[in-house]
Amino acid sequence: MNRILFLFTLATGLLISCASNTSDTSSSPEFNLTEGDWHMNLRIQEGVVLPVNLRVSKEGGGVISFINGTEVLEAHVEMLSADSMRISMPYFESEFLAVSSNDGTRLEGSWYNLSKGPDYFIPFTAKYGASSRFCDSGSLGLSLGMRYEVHFSPDSMNHHYPALGLFDKNSSDNSITGTFATETGDYRFLQGNLCADTIKLSCFDGSHAFLFHAIVRGDSLVDGSFYSGKHWQEPWVAIASSDFNLRDPYTLTHVVDSSAVGSTRFIMEDGKTTTLAELKKENEVVILQIMGSWCPNCLDESEYFKRLHGTYSARGLRILPLCFEASEDPETAYRAIHKLEEGLELPYPMYYGGKRSKSSAAEALPALDHIMSYPTSIFIDKKGKVRSVHTGFYGPSTGVYFDQYTSMTDGLIKELLSEN
Repeated sequence: MNRILFLFTLATGLLISCASNTSDTSSSPEFNLTEGDWHMNLRIQEGVVLPVNLRVSKEGGGVISFINGTEVLEAHVEMLSADSMRISMPYFESEFLAVSSNDGTRLEGSWYNLSKGPDYFIPFTAKYGASSRFCDSGSLGLSLGMRYEVHFSPDSMNHHYPALGLFDKNSSDNSITGTFATETGDYRFLQGNLCADTIKLSCFDGSHAFLFHAIVRGDSLVDGSFYSGKHWQEPWVAIASSDFNLRDPYTLTHVVDSSAVGSTRFIMEDGKTTTLAELKKENEVVILQIMGSWCPNCLDESEYFKRLHGTYSARGLRILPLCFEASEDPETAYRAIHKLEEGLELPYPMYYGGKRSKSSAAEALPALDHIMSYPTSIFIDKKGKVRSVHTGFYGPSTGVYFDQYTSMTDGLIKELLSEN
């Protein structure tokens, strides 16, 4: 059911309810879901189900937490009637419209990713009760490496790309956490199980719905499938490797004209434009963050940059996030931008750069040869010269790679601030 039809059906139900019971219109419907652990299944494609672990609480009028490994995303619930609700995801422009059972132990409806348009929806069911993400038992003695050389779409010239698989299997059960790091970012906090001889991992964060399967065969993962949302599916393979690495993210995007960075375009809410040269103050060190409000890797990077701002802003560090969005209308784009900005409680504003595409970003950024990834970060010294460009972002789910990046970036910021 698309979102408009769902809301129409819900509104009709509300009218019937009001007509049949008009004795008390002052009280709002109460949150009726059973508190505790829940299990959700998103039907992302025909015959393909993506499981998610949930935790339900009645605090604050109703909160549903989406759990991906160590990440917990709290979504607030708005009751629309006695059994119908809207679940608004934090940070991103997406929501669930759902109906609960009379006893509050089951929920069904659809997830709507509004950044992809009102007709992008995925149906789901959820039920009360603790449950493993995929399966309760598996081959506990089966060996699973910690680090893999991964190839997505290995037989396709157009779609092939490498990745670094980083996994952690619990020694006492069949649970697995981990991620895939690629040259444009990482797949964030994946959680799953080893079911017989098959590794199964998933992630749902309000923007992306990812599902990974592969068979464990010796030191390899074979016959892998990666599902992303409603439409994308691709094969993947992996082999355990202690020395495989991706290309250096500081070498993937090149400066063609450092002096042109000052003409980087910023579009304000009223549709007027300004430039980096007009925004940058004298003797400021600037991180120009090329990103999107729809991008989970950009969310992770923004949380790190917020910490950098808290440490170094008094010494002259300024962070300028430039967002490329689904809408060409500045007013519409800024609604999505402000939701992320407010969710992160950023102490500095985010700006709109244009419609979401790498070509649009490249047009707005004449100093660079291209934009390969959202996010891309440009480090600019006090004199307005580009000193470094970092493509993609390895977030906290990548462990040591995140630690290495943050350490190097802290060092670079200190160096640039110390210069005259």
